[in-house]
Amino acid sequence: MAAAQRPAGSAASAAGKRKQVRLEASLVRFLPLYRQDSKRTLLVLDDPQQKDTVLAIYLHNSWWPVEDIVKTADLSREGLIQVQTFRERIVLFVLNYIILGMQERSLTWDTIFMPHSEREHAKLFWRGGEAAAFYTVKAKGSLCDGHSAQCYQLPVLDTVFVRKKFRRCGLGTAMLRDFCETFASEDALGISCPISAEMYQAARFATGGPEAHLCGDPPPQADDRPPAGSRKTARPTPASRPDS
Repeated sequence: MAAAQRPAGSAASAAGKRKQVRLEASLVRFLPLYRQDSKRTLLVLDDPQQKDTVLAIYLHNSWWPVEDIVKTADLSREGLIQVQTFRERIVLFVLNYIILGMQERSLTWDTIFMPHSEREHAKLFWRGGEAAAFYTVKAKGSLCDGHSAQCYQLPVLDTVFVRKKFRRCGLGTAMLRDFCETFASEDALGISCPISAEMYQAARFATGGPEAHLCGDPPPQADDRPPAGSRKTARPTPASRPDS
Protein backbone atom coordinates (compact mmCIF):
# COMPACT_ATOMS: atom_id res chain seq x y z
CA MET A 1 0.00 0.00 0.00
CA ALA A 2 1.40 3.38 -0.97
CA ALA A 3 1.56 6.23 1.48
CA ALA A 4 -1.83 7.86 2.05
CA GLN A 5 -2.62 11.09 0.27
CA ARG A 6 -3.95 14.11 2.14
CA PRO A 7 -7.67 14.65 1.44
CA ALA A 8 -8.51 17.88 -0.32
CA GLY A 9 -10.44 20.61 1.44
CA SER A 10 -9.11 21.82 4.75
CA ALA A 11 -12.54 23.22 5.61
CA ALA A 12 -14.14 19.77 5.75
CA SER A 13 -15.02 18.13 9.05
CA ALA A 14 -14.22 14.70 10.38
CA ALA A 15 -16.00 12.67 13.02
CA GLY A 16 -14.06 11.29 15.93
CA LYS A 17 -15.20 10.28 19.43
CA ARG A 18 -18.70 11.60 18.66
CA LYS A 19 -17.61 15.12 17.82
CA GLN A 20 -16.89 17.14 14.70
CA VAL A 21 -13.39 18.44 14.14
CA ARG A 22 -12.48 21.02 11.54
CA LEU A 23 -9.68 19.77 9.30
CA GLU A 24 -6.60 21.94 9.59
CA ALA A 25 -3.06 21.29 8.44
CA SER A 26 -1.80 21.44 12.02
CA LEU A 27 -4.09 18.55 13.03
CA VAL A 28 -3.19 15.99 10.36
CA ARG A 29 0.02 14.00 10.11
CA PHE A 30 1.41 10.72 8.82
CA LEU A 31 2.31 7.84 11.12
CA PRO A 32 4.31 4.78 10.04
CA LEU A 33 2.18 1.64 9.96
CA TYR A 34 5.16 -0.63 10.54
CA ARG A 35 8.30 -0.36 12.61
CA GLN A 36 11.36 0.85 10.66
CA ASP A 37 9.27 1.44 7.52
CA SER A 38 8.75 5.06 6.50
CA LYS A 39 7.15 4.27 3.14
CA ARG A 40 3.85 2.82 4.33
CA THR A 41 2.04 5.34 6.45
CA LEU A 42 -1.42 6.23 7.72
CA LEU A 43 -2.89 9.73 7.68
CA VAL A 44 -4.31 10.55 11.10
CA LEU A 45 -6.31 13.38 12.65
CA ASP A 46 -5.22 14.66 16.05
CA ASP A 47 -7.50 15.97 18.75
CA PRO A 48 -7.20 19.79 18.78
CA GLN A 49 -7.46 19.74 22.60
CA GLN A 50 -4.91 16.92 23.01
CA LYS A 51 -2.38 17.05 20.18
CA ASP A 52 -0.88 13.67 21.11
CA THR A 53 -4.24 11.88 20.82
CA VAL A 54 -5.43 10.49 17.48
CA LEU A 55 -9.17 10.83 16.80
CA ALA A 56 -9.49 9.30 13.34
CA ILE A 57 -7.59 7.63 10.49
CA TYR A 58 -8.11 8.29 6.78
CA LEU A 59 -9.06 5.01 5.08
CA HIS A 60 -10.93 4.32 1.83
CA ASN A 61 -11.38 8.03 1.10
CA SER A 62 -13.02 8.91 4.41
CA TRP A 63 -12.18 9.53 8.04
CA TRP A 64 -12.80 6.63 10.42
CA PRO A 65 -12.96 7.22 14.20
CA VAL A 66 -10.47 5.09 16.08
CA GLU A 67 -13.21 3.26 17.99
CA ASP A 68 -14.86 2.17 14.71
CA ILE A 69 -11.66 0.73 13.24
CA VAL A 70 -11.43 -1.86 16.02
CA LYS A 71 -15.01 -3.06 15.45
CA THR A 72 -16.33 -5.69 13.06
CA ALA A 73 -19.77 -6.64 11.75
CA ASP A 74 -18.61 -10.23 11.34
CA LEU A 75 -19.83 -11.83 14.57
CA SER A 76 -18.07 -15.07 13.65
CA ARG A 77 -14.89 -13.28 14.70
CA GLU A 78 -14.73 -14.32 18.32
CA GLY A 79 -11.80 -15.26 20.50
CA LEU A 80 -8.14 -15.34 19.49
CA ILE A 81 -7.42 -15.03 15.77
CA GLN A 82 -3.96 -14.74 14.26
CA VAL A 83 -3.18 -11.50 12.44
CA GLN A 84 -2.85 -12.22 8.70
CA THR A 85 -4.66 -9.63 6.59
CA PHE A 86 -3.74 -6.00 5.95
CA ARG A 87 -6.90 -4.85 7.77
CA GLU A 88 -5.89 -6.88 10.81
CA ARG A 89 -2.49 -5.19 10.73
CA ILE A 90 -4.26 -1.82 10.91
CA VAL A 91 -6.35 -3.02 13.86
CA LEU A 92 -3.17 -4.19 15.59
CA PHE A 93 -1.57 -0.80 14.94
CA VAL A 94 -4.58 1.03 16.42
CA LEU A 95 -4.67 -1.18 19.52
CA ASN A 96 -0.93 -0.95 20.16
CA TYR A 97 0.13 2.51 19.02
CA ILE A 98 -3.03 4.57 19.58
CA ILE A 99 -5.21 2.94 22.25
CA LEU A 100 -2.41 1.47 24.38
CA GLY A 101 0.26 4.04 23.55
CA MET A 102 -1.90 7.17 23.74
CA GLN A 103 -5.43 6.75 25.10
CA GLU A 104 -5.01 4.23 27.91
CA ARG A 105 -1.40 4.67 28.95
CA SER A 106 -0.58 5.67 32.49
CA LEU A 107 0.88 9.11 33.08
CA THR A 108 3.65 7.45 35.10
CA TRP A 109 4.97 5.41 32.16
CA ASP A 110 8.13 6.67 30.49
CA THR A 111 7.90 4.04 27.73
CA ILE A 112 7.76 5.19 24.10
CA PHE A 113 5.44 2.94 22.10
CA MET A 114 6.43 1.98 18.57
CA PRO A 115 4.58 0.14 15.79
CA HIS A 116 5.17 -3.56 15.32
CA SER A 117 7.09 -4.92 12.35
CA GLU A 118 5.23 -6.01 9.21
CA ARG A 119 5.70 -9.71 9.98
CA GLU A 120 5.16 -9.55 13.72
CA HIS A 121 3.55 -12.75 15.00
CA ALA A 122 0.37 -11.49 16.68
CA LYS A 123 -3.10 -12.58 17.68
CA LEU A 124 -6.16 -10.35 18.19
CA PHE A 125 -8.74 -11.23 20.83
CA TRP A 126 -12.21 -10.45 19.46
CA ARG A 127 -15.08 -10.09 21.91
CA GLY A 128 -18.65 -9.04 20.99
CA GLY A 129 -17.71 -7.46 17.67
CA GLU A 130 -14.67 -5.56 18.97
CA ALA A 131 -10.95 -6.15 19.10
CA ALA A 132 -10.62 -6.32 22.87
CA ALA A 133 -6.98 -7.37 23.28
CA PHE A 134 -3.88 -8.68 21.56
CA TYR A 135 -0.56 -10.34 22.15
CA THR A 136 2.63 -10.59 20.09
CA VAL A 137 5.50 -13.08 20.07
CA LYS A 138 9.18 -12.86 19.16
CA ALA A 139 10.02 -16.13 17.41
CA LYS A 140 12.89 -18.31 18.51
CA GLY A 141 15.90 -17.55 16.33
CA SER A 142 14.66 -14.12 15.22
CA LEU A 143 16.97 -11.13 15.54
CA CYS A 144 16.65 -9.04 18.69
CA ASP A 145 17.06 -5.85 16.65
CA GLY A 146 18.55 -4.49 13.46
CA HIS A 147 21.80 -3.42 15.08
CA SER A 148 23.36 -6.72 16.15
CA ALA A 149 23.48 -10.43 15.37
CA GLN A 150 21.86 -11.43 18.67
CA CYS A 151 18.89 -13.78 18.35
CA TYR A 152 16.14 -14.82 20.73
CA GLN A 153 17.03 -18.20 22.24
CA LEU A 154 13.43 -19.12 22.97
CA PRO A 155 9.93 -17.89 22.03
CA VAL A 156 9.21 -14.64 23.86
CA LEU A 157 5.83 -13.19 24.79
CA ASP A 158 6.60 -9.64 23.74
CA THR A 159 3.45 -7.53 24.16
CA VAL A 160 0.18 -8.27 25.97
CA PHE A 161 -2.62 -5.72 26.13
CA VAL A 162 -6.28 -5.79 27.18
CA ARG A 163 -8.42 -2.68 26.72
CA LYS A 164 -9.70 -1.21 29.97
CA LYS A 165 -13.37 -2.00 29.40
CA PHE A 166 -12.55 -5.67 28.78
CA ARG A 167 -10.33 -6.22 31.80
CA ARG A 168 -11.08 -8.64 34.65
CA CYS A 169 -12.80 -10.95 32.18
CA GLY A 170 -10.03 -13.52 31.89
CA LEU A 171 -8.68 -12.34 28.53
CA GLY A 172 -5.12 -11.85 29.77
CA THR A 173 -4.96 -15.31 31.30
CA ALA A 174 -6.50 -16.81 28.14
CA MET A 175 -3.79 -15.20 25.99
CA LEU A 176 -1.03 -16.44 28.30
CA ARG A 177 -2.41 -19.96 28.13
CA ASP A 178 -2.70 -19.75 24.35
CA PHE A 179 0.93 -18.66 24.14
CA CYS A 180 2.05 -21.59 26.30
CA GLU A 181 -0.08 -24.09 24.35
CA THR A 182 1.21 -22.77 21.01
CA PHE A 183 4.79 -23.49 22.07
CA ALA A 184 4.10 -26.51 24.26
CA SER A 185 7.00 -28.43 22.72
CA GLU A 186 9.56 -25.88 23.92
CA ASP A 187 11.54 -26.50 27.11
CA ALA A 188 11.24 -22.86 28.18
CA LEU A 189 9.40 -19.71 27.17
CA GLY A 190 10.19 -16.05 27.82
CA ILE A 191 8.39 -12.82 28.69
CA SER A 192 9.72 -9.40 27.69
CA CYS A 193 10.24 -6.76 30.34
CA PRO A 194 9.03 -4.51 31.85
CA ILE A 195 6.26 -6.68 33.28
CA SER A 196 3.57 -5.54 35.69
CA ALA A 197 2.95 -7.29 39.00
CA GLU A 198 -0.50 -8.28 37.76
CA MET A 199 0.92 -9.85 34.61
CA TYR A 200 3.54 -11.69 36.62
CA GLN A 201 0.87 -13.25 38.83
CA ALA A 202 -1.29 -14.09 35.81
CA ALA A 203 1.68 -15.77 34.16
CA ARG A 204 2.30 -17.95 37.20
CA PHE A 205 -1.39 -18.87 37.34
CA ALA A 206 -1.67 -19.59 33.60
CA THR A 207 1.40 -21.79 33.55
CA GLY A 208 0.67 -23.75 36.69
CA GLY A 209 2.68 -21.94 39.36
CA PRO A 210 6.25 -20.88 40.17
CA GLU A 211 7.75 -24.12 38.83
CA ALA A 212 6.39 -23.48 35.32
CA HIS A 213 8.63 -23.19 32.29
CA LEU A 214 8.08 -19.44 31.80
CA CYS A 215 11.27 -17.38 32.18
CA GLY A 216 11.63 -13.66 32.80
CA ASP A 217 12.64 -10.99 35.27
CA PRO A 218 11.59 -11.16 38.96
CA PRO A 219 8.20 -9.58 39.77
CA PRO A 220 8.36 -5.76 39.90
CA GLN A 221 7.80 -3.89 43.14
CA ALA A 222 5.77 -1.06 41.61
CA ASP A 223 2.13 -1.72 40.74
CA ASP A 224 1.91 0.79 37.90
CA ARG A 225 4.10 -0.53 35.10
CA PRO A 226 3.56 -0.74 31.35
CA PRO A 227 2.26 -4.03 29.90
CA ALA A 228 4.78 -6.76 29.20
CA GLY A 229 6.87 -5.99 26.16
CA SER A 230 6.00 -2.32 25.76
CA ARG A 231 8.00 -0.76 22.95
CA LYS A 232 11.09 1.19 24.06
CA THR A 233 13.68 3.23 22.25
CA ALA A 234 16.48 1.19 23.76
CA ARG A 235 17.77 -1.98 22.10
CA PRO A 236 15.53 -4.93 23.13
CA THR A 237 17.00 -7.36 25.61
CA PRO A 238 17.20 -11.05 24.63
CA ALA A 239 15.04 -13.39 26.64
CA SER A 240 16.31 -14.63 29.97
CA ARG A 241 18.13 -17.95 29.99
CA PRO A 242 16.16 -20.90 31.36
CA ASP A 243 18.49 -21.09 34.36
CA SER A 244 18.23 -17.38 35.21
